[in-house]
Amino acid sequence: MYNSCLSYIISVDFGLATVGSKSNSTAGTINWMAPEVFACIEDSTAQYDFKADVWSLGITAIEMAEGCAPYMELSDTEIYTKIMHDPSPGLTWEEWSVIFNSFVDHCLCKDPSRRPSAEQLLSHPFITYNSYHMDDVKNRIAQHIQKGAKN
Repeated sequence: MYNSCLSYIISVDFGLATVGSKSNSTAGTINWMAPEVFACIEDSTAQYDFKADVWSLGITAIEMAEGCAPYMELSDTEIYTKIMHDPSPGLTWEEWSVIFNSFVDHCLCKDPSRRPSAEQLLSHPFITYNSYHMDDVKNRIAQHIQKGAKN
């Protein structure tokens, strides 16, 4: 992540990209992997598409908002079990808006056929609605970024 001088946060990913619409690679950072990516471990014929990136966006939104991605304290095996068998992670701070919670919940829908595309997310109220709380959100995210930069 990069915090520009204009207080815009730009998220970049220099990970392993997939060329084309489907993949069955299981490369990636485990905390951000979508359930359908893990399914490729169990079934070599399973595939996933760009909606796995929407899942990762939801995890990144939690990380930016709360300062830590879900399950960071767990082993890889425990993370796998949680992502595959437990309800999706969500925001833990009770003060987040209903709109932000809805955005994260949409991103972290376990069924990729029901998970919105990135294009569909652009019309989500969290993206289209300008709240007077945006400065508070920017400040909270900036605090987490600065704290992470010190560590």
